[in-house]
Amino acid sequence: MVHDARIWLNWRQWWETAKWLFYTLAGSLLPVWGSCLLLKLFSQKIQWTDFFRHGEFALYSAAIITPAIYLILKEKFNIPFLRRHLCGFLAFSFLIFSTLIFAGVTIIAVNQNVQRPVVLNESFLVHSSIVVFCLSVFLVFFVTLGDNLITQEDLREVEQRSGKKLEKDFDALGGTNE
Repeated sequence: MVHDARIWLNWRQWWETAKWLFYTLAGSLLPVWGSCLLLKLFSQKIQWTDFFRHGEFALYSAAIITPAIYLILKEKFNIPFLRRHLCGFLAFSFLIFSTLIFAGVTIIAVNQNVQRPVVLNESFLVHSSIVVFCLSVFLVFFVTLGDNLITQEDLREVEQRSGKKLEKDFDALGGTNE
């Protein structure tokens, strides 16, 4: 049913998922685009590295990927999530990576006054934060789309199947169906 390729051609679900992603990104990235707007308003030059320097996008990645983990792990209508193991592995990997990046930046910020300070590789921070954020957004889009497609199933059909299974189980226990 969910594994049927025709279900992925439901453009309404793709559109709904795209709208959901737009609102999610618009709201979650409000600090970034709001800061850009204010900097422009105050005639200040926008330094894009300022938005990555403290691990903000790693934090955004962790925040956006975590709800996807819930969608991947839950069962809906007794239908398993398509490619659960791969999606779960990727989601947990992105979560761990982004958490470690943010924790590393935070540790460096806290320990600036030590005798042997650790130097932050800002180029790596910027590039890895952008990559993990984009991959997280991509994965979240398809996880949400998969969840929306599962939800699309006709609930009356699910109820009928469930009723027939319950009836069959009852009969197998030796019950009578009058």
